[in-house]
Amino acid sequence: MLRFWTAGSFGFLLSAASAVACVTPGNDYTAYENRTADADFTSMGSDDAGSDADTSAGAGFTNLTLVMACTSQVDVSQVADATYFVVSTTFHEDGATGNGTLDYQDTALLLGTNNAPPTNISQVAGAPAVTSGTVTDGKVALNFGMTSIPSGASPLGAEIDFSSTVLSVIIQGGTLLCGTLGGTVTEPMSIPMLTPSQNICVFQKPGAGGSVPTYVDSQFLSCP
Repeated sequence: MLRFWTAGSFGFLLSAASAVACVTPGNDYTAYENRTADADFTSMGSDDAGSDADTSAGAGFTNLTLVMACTSQVDVSQVADATYFVVSTTFHEDGATGNGTLDYQDTALLLGTNNAPPTNISQVAGAPAVTSGTVTDGKVALNFGMTSIPSGASPLGAEIDFSSTVLSVIIQGGTLLCGTLGGTVTEPMSIPMLTPSQNICVFQKPGAGGSVPTYVDSQFLSCP
């Protein structure tokens, strides 16, 4: 699920991802938290979507609902050019080891007028992309293969097609933290090899009633 633009804006959808960089639980994560201090990753009212999920430490999580926003290498770290998805995921963790299996699906969200961000996770476009992957030390590469993003979720106003996509995700603190996207774009332009470190996706919990949370540019500088 990627979202792209030409000449200056190129949002990125995520229905895939590539190799995850190693996580350093200390310095790297601390730096990530400092950069994203303006974002609220944790607050969610009792009526929020995903409130049925078990996110206790060391217990994995079940039926966790998240919003994923992705920026692209054409317009690095610019949340104004992000592509949005609603995610449903379950982490079957082996004890408190950080290892196990992640079941994952995401569905693109429709953009508003002039490519404004979606306002609610109910505003879906197309069918979900579904996959699973083996988690090792809190990292997982989710392979989607051929995928597409409907025109209504694309800032180009045209469907975006991929011949392969891999979403590399970091799991931390009982949720999905962020990810990088790799793969090959075939339409409406040709990009033989995406650079994962420049195609960043960030996960947040939806707000009350399934509202889409606010994202800031500093969240997309790196993962983590």
